[in-house]
Amino acid sequence: MENLLEVIRQGQISSLPELAERLQVSEELLSAKLERYEQLGVVKRVRMDASGCGGNCKRCRGCSSIGTGGHLVYWEKGEKLQ
Repeated sequence: MENLLEVIRQGQISSLPELAERLQVSEELLSAKLERYEQLGVVKRVRMDASGCGGNCKRCRGCSSIGTGGHLVYWEKGEKLQ
């Protein structure tokens, strides 16, 4: 299994479902780890307005499979992750 911080360190932003699938862990467990890492400044939560992006953002993946409305939450490396 890949390391969560190594995946995020690669510089791409990732959604919770993408990370869970890649790391082969439950979304619940991963969510708890990400929230703790966010408190420590290691990762950063990014909210995107799904209704406004139109599916044209080159940095995010999976918009169209989630649907529109509300906010999409992605994760990227924080200030303390080198």
